[in-house]
Amino acid sequence: MRAGAALKNFASKSGGRFVSTPGGQALGEAFTKIVEELSNQYTVGYRPHNRTRDGRWRAIELKLSREDVQTRTRDGYRAPRS
Repeated sequence: MRAGAALKNFASKSGGRFVSTPGGQALGEAFTKIVEELSNQYTVGYRPHNRTRDGRWRAIELKLSREDVQTRTRDGYRAPRS
């Protein structure tokens, strides 16, 4: 199960979601949910105020005005180095 843990970790850090299913009917249901998610996704961008190119971690927090939606985002990003 090390592979599953590694994939969960990668999905969490990248803002994704890990889908584990044994196959059969559950696999079909998982794909149905994935298709639904992909048809309702948006991309949000911004320009940071801190433009220092120091390679440090920059935390990001996304706040929504609606309570009836779910988000899945990364916790932040690493600034580029000069």
